[in-house]
Amino acid sequence: MTESEVKVPTDLVSPERTQLLLPKLTDEQLATLKSYGVTEQTSVGQVLATAGDLTYDLTVVLEGEVECSDIHDGRRRALLVHRPRDFIAELDLLTGQRLYATFVVTQAGAIIRVSRHDVESIIDVDASLGDLLVQTLFRRRETLLLLRSGMQLIGSRFSPDTQRLREFAARNRLAFHWIDLDNDSVAPALLQTLGLEPGDTPVAVLGGSAVLVNPSTSELATAAGITDEPLSGSMFDLLVIGAGPAGLAAAVYGATEGLSTAVVDALAVGGQVSTTSRIENYLGFPAGISGTEFGERAQLQAQRLGAEMFVPHAAVSLTHHDG
Repeated sequence: MTESEVKVPTDLVSPERTQLLLPKLTDEQLATLKSYGVTEQTSVGQVLATAGDLTYDLTVVLEGEVECSDIHDGRRRALLVHRPRDFIAELDLLTGQRLYATFVVTQAGAIIRVSRHDVESIIDVDASLGDLLVQTLFRRRETLLLLRSGMQLIGSRFSPDTQRLREFAARNRLAFHWIDLDNDSVAPALLQTLGLEPGDTPVAVLGGSAVLVNPSTSELATAAGITDEPLSGSMFDLLVIGAGPAGLAAAVYGATEGLSTAVVDALAVGGQVSTTSRIENYLGFPAGISGTEFGERAQLQAQRLGAEMFVPHAAVSLTHHDG
């Protein structure tokens, strides 16, 4: 390890957790993915996807190795090594959010690339493979949250705008790392590399060239890829106000019936239930489920069926117009 690198806590890279994060694909599953994708040769140093990307492909390693890393406290941090029969993707692939990690080939070989559209088709038609993909993506997102990976938010704990952005990121289940301007020694150096001053904070660094200086919650949502933007004059068959469990259920039912559906919420998708550590009394989850995962699953289900999410957007009036 060099001075420009940081270590991952050992309890988060244990063999048991790694096995859950990197399940080996079977011959049958590989054949299915090959039928949808394109096979390519890789070379050492080749970048397959970069932190900050809004679109990328699911990648399956056939030969060689690919390292997954992120930037933490301004330094590179190796997270996982993908080997043959491992697939490379994060939950962002399905939600449309920005990618939190960078994937670089460290040993030449071969890969399969499968587009996001085809991944959604596989989930629809192959229950077993689709379940493996989705379950693994949720586990990887949970690990990123535990590792405080993702967006870097630099600001003072005494700043109302910093608190506003932290609350918005947490409520919307964005993976992020808060760097305290007042107590974290890396904050001044990190700001300097960005060409910014302490007075410019709060600052959100989303990967790549995406750096936002004291953004509004709407600007942060758009940059992070967690919201759609309605076009002027847009018309929908069904408009749902409020993106809690009831609102998301209504969106799923409407979209399933073929209605063009939009969901509007002023703060976050998932509602209050998504901040609950564990839900034990909700129908369909006999072993319980975390509020975070419940919110993610409900949002993903509604979006996969075609519902559009407008967050943060407030409904200001309801009126009748020509019947």
